[in-house]
Amino acid sequence: MTSHDLPPRRYAYDEIAAWPDEARRELDDGTPILLYAPGLCPIIAHSRCVSALLMALADSSQGGEPILLVDWQIDNWNSVAPDLCFCSSAPTVRADGQCLIAAPDLTIEVWDERTHENDTQRKPALYARQKVPLFWLVDAQKQSVLVHSHPTANGYSSIQELTQDDVLICPMLPDFALPLTQLFDF
Repeated sequence: MTSHDLPPRRYAYDEIAAWPDEARRELDDGTPILLYAPGLCPIIAHSRCVSALLMALADSSQGGEPILLVDWQIDNWNSVAPDLCFCSSAPTVRADGQCLIAAPDLTIEVWDERTHENDTQRKPALYARQKVPLFWLVDAQKQSVLVHSHPTANGYSSIQELTQDDVLICPMLPDFALPLTQLFDF
């Protein structure tokens, strides 16, 4: 079943979570969005982000938990599937353990041309409204990271583009410092 095969109606999170195939989906006001696996370059960039975050966690006294490939159910009609999230304390999950139900402290999306509109327009606005303190959009093609911070009801009030000569830092992880030359060294 693909998103194109669905009858036009509003779907609830529990309905799409029960679908049998393994495709990842998100909901935008009850409309399913089928997610595609990224190409090779975004997968390498994503892996490097995850590795760097895990190393920073191991070295940091702050604790926290990185979460891979999990749904975040915002409400009955809206859900997202971030590439990676980080919760500085124990994540709040549904009773069945299937998804997050509270905002993470950091979300990371790896840009892909097939998910461009979703990653650059819908998700930053949604994450800001849900008060996610930090959102990184990694773009392996441009070899840059857009760092969104200071969420408001109208979006993030600060968006900074980091490029090859910059170092990615995370305020909630004082020991985390990832030179972008390492992130995009492939």
